[in-house]
Amino acid sequence: MLRCTTSYQIEYILMMMEQWKVK
Repeated sequence: MLRCTTSYQIEYILMMMEQWKVK
């Protein structure tokens, strides 16, 4: 479960970073 949670968080962070770059 930890791995799944970590992977999910990383994906979410990547999405946030992408949005910041667009801004």
